[in-house]
Amino acid sequence: MFYVDPGWLTALVSGAAGIAITGELDAAVARIAAPWARGDEAVTPRAGVLIRSALVRECPGLLIRPYRGHGDTRKPLAVLRQDTLGPDVLLVLFADVPDEIELAEPPEGLSFGIDTDLEGRRTINLRRVDAPVAQEITNEAFPNPPGPDGLDAHLRPDPAGRPAVLDLRPTAGTGLLRALGARLTALGQQAAADFGPAGLATQLVNAPLRQLITREPAR
Repeated sequence: MFYVDPGWLTALVSGAAGIAITGELDAAVARIAAPWARGDEAVTPRAGVLIRSALVRECPGLLIRPYRGHGDTRKPLAVLRQDTLGPDVLLVLFADVPDEIELAEPPEGLSFGIDTDLEGRRTINLRRVDAPVAQEITNEAFPNPPGPDGLDAHLRPDPAGRPAVLDLRPTAGTGLLRALGARLTALGQQAAADFGPAGLATQLVNAPLRQLITREPAR
């Protein structure tokens, strides 16, 4: 994050405006007709961020939400400008200095699918089936431990022979449906005893991701 100096911006605008003023008549016209003299200029930004990341290219609808304060009492700030300066460079200007900045994927990014762990193995990040339903269970995934193959043991070949189809087999003890239900039951999720299609859909939810950046207080 960077800060914007209002005094420097004022000097810059005044200098640019003064180039065409060659006499008293020009000065008088400028005082009357110039936008900054009429008082209808845009709000001067106080801070901003310059993001250089592949995220700018891969997520063109990236949401930038600045806040003043923290937690439940925080208040949103106005985003004065958000422009893509290059394939992977995003400039955002704020009306005030934020305490928190939230980067979020667009809400329409909700999808269903499996996940991968840090080593690239296929897994399913587990979610609650008891209240509050669908809330992620921190640091819990299936299978656990993932082993060398992760979720591949519960995939069957597609028509092209690739392991890409979930092998549910609801009546088999080694099928994905029962194995997932057993894992959730072991984690204390009582509703997993009747684990079925709705419970599976809950586990396969891939919600849009959010990242919160917090500004350290001045020392």
